[in-house]
Amino acid sequence: MIDFEDVPPTPAIAAEGSIVTIKVNGLGNKMGQFRFYINQTPADVVSATDTEVRIRIPITASTGTCAVEINGQFYFGPIIDIRVSLT
Repeated sequence: MIDFEDVPPTPAIAAEGSIVTIKVNGLGNKMGQFRFYINQTPADVVSATDTEVRIRIPITASTGTCAVEINGQFYFGPIIDIRVSLT
């Protein structure tokens, strides 16, 4: 079962292209079998364990709720606050 923990992502505010860690249980043995979204925008999964997933913030993403889609079912997690990178 996929279960997001009730904690904010790390870092709490992310820039486009950065790596963010989200506490979510149940994805460790499902690498390649799920998709991760931020505000309905697909994000690349860098790694997944039984207790967390690390994703790269897409350039086209905006602040919003994250979600995991597996076998056609969606599981919704915390809001990821994305700020435009000025560098």
